[in-house]
Amino acid sequence: MPWNTGTVFHTEFTQTKVKPRLEGVRYVAGLDVAQQHDWTALAVLELVPMSSLEQGREIRLVALDRWQMLYPDTLAELGVIFSEETLARRTILATDATGPGLSLYEDMVRDVALLSCVGKDRITPVVITPGQQEDRDGRFRKVPKHLLITRLQSAIRRHLIRVPRKLPLYNILESEIEGYELKIREGSKHVTFSNNPRDGGPEHDDTILALAIAWWRANYKPKGSTKLRVIR
Repeated sequence: MPWNTGTVFHTEFTQTKVKPRLEGVRYVAGLDVAQQHDWTALAVLELVPMSSLEQGREIRLVALDRWQMLYPDTLAELGVIFSEETLARRTILATDATGPGLSLYEDMVRDVALLSCVGKDRITPVVITPGQQEDRDGRFRKVPKHLLITRLQSAIRRHLIRVPRKLPLYNILESEIEGYELKIREGSKHVTFSNNPRDGGPEHDDTILALAIAWWRANYKPKGSTKLRVIR
């Protein structure tokens, strides 16, 4: 998919007439890597600090795209996307490193063009697991799928993410979010999600996973990162 004015990313940023960003504003991108003959999706969140009189930050979904292409072409496409002036050297990328995503991640951290725009230390590999607890194995973050989905659904219900309806893939994202059903395995406390089209769920889950990965990374706090302030 060549980079041109027809792409969702270029169009979305143009439509919103993005002005020069303030210092401290950054972007967090989430990439869901496709299985064979499926869709790869990329979601970009903008994190905007509030004024000094307020606390927290505003989080906006500013771009959402999906494509079907070979992994070498996906790698080249990512290099083009993150070389855009708006995103270059201002983005943290969390990428699905499950199954085929692992080989793509390994290529990412060796790709000169992509690293010049993002940087190896700003690429976080995420292994999506069926477990119940988050874990870490070196650079890899292991995150249960049900936590990714439920946290995103909760954030959207609480209006913690601004999702513009004019996004070209808004209807697809909405159907994927609404189509996921929480299920508890019989005889256990483990929870799973079903988006099986046979059960009335959406045909794909690429956009919701891309956004869920971005949301997780935007709120990720490593264990032991909390600082205790002592007042004397």
